[in-house]
Amino acid sequence: MSAEVVVMPAPKKAHRKLARLKLTEDRVKRIPLMNPAKDTYPVPYLDTDLKGFMVIAHRESKSYYAQRDIRGKTTRVVIGRTDLIDASEARQRARKLLATMADGINPNDQRAQEEAEGFTLKDAIQAHLYERKKERSDKTVKEYEKSFNTHLSDFFTKPLKWIGEHQELIEKRHDEVTRRGADTEAIKGRGKRKRKPAPYAANGMVRAFRAVYNYARKKHPELDLPEFRITELNPEAPRDSALTLEQLPQWYAAVNSLPNPIRRDYHLFVLFTGMRRTAAAEMRWEHVDFDNRCVFVPDPKGGKKKAFYLPLSDYLVTLLESRKACKATAAAFPESPWVFPASESASGHIEEPTEKKDDFLKQFGPHALRHTYASVAQAAGLNLTDIKFLMNHRSSDVTIRYMKAMLTALRDCQQQVTNYLLGVLTAKQN
Repeated sequence: MSAEVVVMPAPKKAHRKLARLKLTEDRVKRIPLMNPAKDTYPVPYLDTDLKGFMVIAHRESKSYYAQRDIRGKTTRVVIGRTDLIDASEARQRARKLLATMADGINPNDQRAQEEAEGFTLKDAIQAHLYERKKERSDKTVKEYEKSFNTHLSDFFTKPLKWIGEHQELIEKRHDEVTRRGADTEAIKGRGKRKRKPAPYAANGMVRAFRAVYNYARKKHPELDLPEFRITELNPEAPRDSALTLEQLPQWYAAVNSLPNPIRRDYHLFVLFTGMRRTAAAEMRWEHVDFDNRCVFVPDPKGGKKKAFYLPLSDYLVTLLESRKACKATAAAFPESPWVFPASESASGHIEEPTEKKDDFLKQFGPHALRHTYASVAQAAGLNLTDIKFLMNHRSSDVTIRYMKAMLTALRDCQQQVTNYLLGVLTAKQN
């Protein structure tokens, strides 16, 4: 005879009885904080006189709340922490909130709307450039600041949500800058200047705004920002195409004929290293290590975390030794920390390296020389990995990220590029 199976009903979940007391200042102070060892959730204490008024004890603080059903949904609104507001004032605020909620209005929605109206484009720029965990390089910050100050300063005090709901204004500004350039008369201290079309600047403005807007949209979902609408950008020609091997001897002759030896050496250094324009211009003598034949680059594109050592070939060591020993430079710039000083710049070093007075040289700025270096390095027989290390290029290749660049090996690679480049530069033209 089989035993009868008896199915016992599941035990009912025990509910903690809600504490009820008159919320006076003295009693609120005596309410204990939430005990994580005993309490799974924050502990509410309901007021006996005003329905919907309560204190909730959290792990590290206690706060006053007002709670009521709105259209069948329980809604809770925070009033303030108990150490920042007294019980009588909290009770008065609770009465007003509960009356508003009785009319079907959710104060949380009103608060979110007020916060959205208070979050301006200037706040979004501040968050994107200075407050995010991922550091922005000084160059990026300056470029963004210049773009916003030049083209969008009249939007700074506008709520970001309002701009998001009127994105046609950004498109209109893009069209205006494309056709006429910046309104210099509206920029404080600039004075009125003739406006010129600026299609590239218009594109940069949209890219900067898009980055700031999308970051705010991700960081502050409570603002409920509309999705950024794609603006049709102006077509852009490839920037600074590389010199061909046939053009290099002509370029070399033109650079060596420059009357300013500092600018001459700057161009040669950039060509023979492929360094970025700003990193080369900001080189300091304290970062040049002649003994180990390298230059430390402390703050390249990408920020300090991308700092690296650039190996020097024999030619580059000689160039820098001659630059340091130049008596004319020492006389014009005594005790200057810069490798490539300049008198016409506020920083004290070269800032505008393009040779605008030379019709041939002005076609090939520092970025073109960087492109040229990469092409020459490949022609000299270097593999892609070594070229990336020499140029401090970012890479998504997992293997490369785990490898460590060996300075001695890379110095040999740098010498290989230099030898090939010198052969091209000094070749007799047909």
